[in-house]
Amino acid sequence: MEKFDVEKAERLRAKYTPDWELVKGTMLQKSYVFDDYDSVLDFFQAMKPAQVKLDHFADFAFFYNELLVRITTKDVGGLTELDYKLARQMDKNYESK
Repeated sequence: MEKFDVEKAERLRAKYTPDWELVKGTMLQKSYVFDDYDSVLDFFQAMKPAQVKLDHFADFAFFYNELLVRITTKDVGGLTELDYKLARQMDKNYESK
């Protein structure tokens, strides 16, 4: 298996998901803010089809009006193309809400 490259992950994050934070060099993280808890749950549910289609699933932390998302590829211990695709899809869904 190829060694995970943190510097490459940061370059890709800056290019494709600049609003996301690189955490511990191995995962993307972002918080989305909503009007209320129902809106948080609606967004979470709306993201299910994209995750199923990619067969790639994020980790979520729910708060009253905020959803914290972390994305990584556990199999490689870092980020892959799937992580960036899912992050971009989440941003697209959030922008269209």
